[in-house]
Amino acid sequence: GIEAMTVLIEEGMIDNSYDLGVHWRATLSDWAATKKDDGHRLLVRGRGLLNAIEVDPELLGGKFAYAWCVRCAKEGILAKPTHGNIVRFSPPLTITKDEVDHAIQVITKAYDETMAEAKKA
Repeated sequence: GIEAMTVLIEEGMIDNSYDLGVHWRATLSDWAATKKDDGHRLLVRGRGLLNAIEVDPELLGGKFAYAWCVRCAKEGILAKPTHGNIVRFSPPLTITKDEVDHAIQVITKAYDETMAEAKKA
């Protein structure tokens, strides 16, 4: 236990988690603000690298979060749908800013594709 904590501190994983978590939430919050025209509110929240995006629970009959996660997974980003309208993200503590930015690109593209599908339904 002590050795694990030492590694977390010495390798800067705690600071990395905080800094990249702030970046993650700020970037996705700015993006979410542009989606208000869809008529659906997106709420970005989290702490450190443990983050979530809450969507309208009525989208795709409550299956939007799941459909969004499937699209993300096809592009290599794993996320967990929960409560039907929340998508949770928990990347590794060793993730880099470039990897976060790539993940955000995949997540936002997957959202747009899933929303297009929802509008057809």
